[in-house]
Amino acid sequence: MRGALNQYDEALFACSKYLEFQENTLLLDHIDIVSNYQCLNTQLEHLPKTCFETINTLKLLGEIYKALQHYEQSITIFYECLEYQLNVLPSDHMDILKTYETIALMCYKSKRYEEALKNLEMTL
Repeated sequence: MRGALNQYDEALFACSKYLEFQENTLLLDHIDIVSNYQCLNTQLEHLPKTCFETINTLKLLGEIYKALQHYEQSITIFYECLEYQLNVLPSDHMDILKTYETIALMCYKSKRYEEALKNLEMTL
């Protein structure tokens, strides 16, 4: 069973890296990106909540929404990512601080200024 989980983790990692490559080389509405986005959503449904690949997948999805300027969806995804990070990582971990900063930026762009400030304060 463990071997299958390792293969699954490796496949998810490869898919995430491939999507990152596509984001950097293709237009954001390109059919390959949309297809892999759907793949990542499906993978999230089956990953354990404490798996680091779940966190990485959520960050990747949040970045896709951010790049598409869908800030509300990005905020939702990054809050979900933050929830998982807080359960798995120490509270002062750099990834948690980066997620708070990203949420603050997305809130600012969505004109949710008080929420942006609240998230920035969490980085102090």
